[in-house]
Amino acid sequence: MKARAASLVMVFGSSCYYLCSCVGFYTQMPAGSTVLLETHGRDKGAHVVIESLSVQEAASLSINNNIELKAEADSIELREVAWRLGFRSYLPGLDIDASSDERLSLYAPDSFNKTVSLSLSQVLWDGGRLATARSLEHSELGLLYAEHQRKMRTAGEEAVSAYRSVVAARARLDIKHRSLEAASVERSILKTEIDLGLAKAMDILIADLKLSGMELAISGAELELVQAEEVLAEALGLSILPALSDGLSLGRQPVCLDTTRLGDIAIARSPVLEQARQTLISRGAELRAATFSWFPTIGLKAKAQVAGTTLPLNRFSWSLGLSIDFMSPFVSGGTGLNRGSQPPFDTTANSHSVIKTCSDVGKVLEQKAARLALEIEEERYKALSCDIRRKAEAAVLAYANAAFKRDIALKALSLAESMSELVATQIRLGQALRNAAIEAELSRSEKEIDLIDAVTFLATAERNIESLLDILPGSLALFLENMPTNSSDEDADCKKNGIGAGSW
Repeated sequence: MKARAASLVMVFGSSCYYLCSCVGFYTQMPAGSTVLLETHGRDKGAHVVIESLSVQEAASLSINNNIELKAEADSIELREVAWRLGFRSYLPGLDIDASSDERLSLYAPDSFNKTVSLSLSQVLWDGGRLATARSLEHSELGLLYAEHQRKMRTAGEEAVSAYRSVVAARARLDIKHRSLEAASVERSILKTEIDLGLAKAMDILIADLKLSGMELAISGAELELVQAEEVLAEALGLSILPALSDGLSLGRQPVCLDTTRLGDIAIARSPVLEQARQTLISRGAELRAATFSWFPTIGLKAKAQVAGTTLPLNRFSWSLGLSIDFMSPFVSGGTGLNRGSQPPFDTTANSHSVIKTCSDVGKVLEQKAARLALEIEEERYKALSCDIRRKAEAAVLAYANAAFKRDIALKALSLAESMSELVATQIRLGQALRNAAIEAELSRSEKEIDLIDAVTFLATAERNIESLLDILPGSLALFLENMPTNSSDEDADCKKNGIGAGSW
């Protein structure tokens, strides 16, 4: 009996060691699972001085400094660790029970029974319920991660938009300052001409009126710049803005885009479609769960027990049982067989069966509802694919329109500069007044500001395409150069609805 007790202790110790080792294994996350922490984690005690900031760095910084995104990333990581630890459900269940039963009797002998039991239960087959439940939970994690990625992209886009707004506001303010300086020089020359009797006093009043309007415009531009910088600082989580290294490229050639190819790439890389795919996986898991819920569950349970009145305990018994449980909308119940022994003489065996009729008739509709939900998500996915293609085609048109506007703004600026030079020549020849030079400079500065707005609009149109392709700001040309030509299976669905490339 001592040998049996010692063997039970060894079994228990080895089982505990095995379970602990399993817990340690499943809490170790692979390298790909720590992306959220590596992306959002920061050394709280470190003070990093940022000297200059590009637009891509601004997008990353806004994501890293977003407290809500970091908290959500930590929450998703905890849920993923909990999901991995849920693998414990596949392992045997081990229960240890110790009891002492003391009975004092007036007319019978007193009894002092002590019992130590070890129970082991294991599900042999559950019809795929556990695997389906874990698959459903994992798909829900995928949906959470996809939604988290969407919020990250939104935060990055806000930073990119604010960054470019600041760059454009600074460029407008610089143009207005330079225009005011040039107009002030003309005003000084006009004042000298009045002193010499070469111009009228009314001319300088007209010049001062125009200069006052330019100063007022500078005040509005300064206010606009301050507001844009505040928005950018808030998006970046900084109190003081560093130098912005990326400016506006006024003469950069637009990227040549193929509408059909861009639509194919957008469908393959769209974050919206990726989230829809995760939803499809979740609905498929729900359908499997509803299907497998009708299958029986087969389990095994073993129990070993030592008992006695004094230590060491000298009575040993064991039992081994097999159970089958089933649940359907019309019939549910279970059956079980048990075989045991209490050496050296006793042997036990028992069986039991339970049947319940019409236990949950409404459950028959669960599978149909899950299949209907899956079909709806499949149709929604097809509609989203066509919508992504439409958006890609519209984005290409908007990009081409923005490039055309930029070219017109460049020509208009060139004409305004030529007009300014012509007016300067006329003034030297005595054919025009100094006020005409101020007017020409004011017109030239307006055309230059129009060019800044056109370039900003072009950059926004390019960023819309980059967002559809889920790539970094300013990387469209490089991405398309390295992207091989491919085709998409969604072409037929879109063309059936009349939204192919030719319809534009």
